[in-house]
Amino acid sequence: MLASDRTAKRMISALLRKIHATNRTEAAGLTGRYGILDATVAD
Repeated sequence: MLASDRTAKRMISALLRKIHATNRTEAAGLTGRYGILDATVAD
């Protein structure tokens, strides 16, 4: 999927609003707290 910078920013903003996070760092913290992302790192 290709998206312009503006579109990507709008999509991120919409996601942050939905999860009630004020920034991407807070959103990343929420994923860890709720176990949304696996802690395994792919090689």
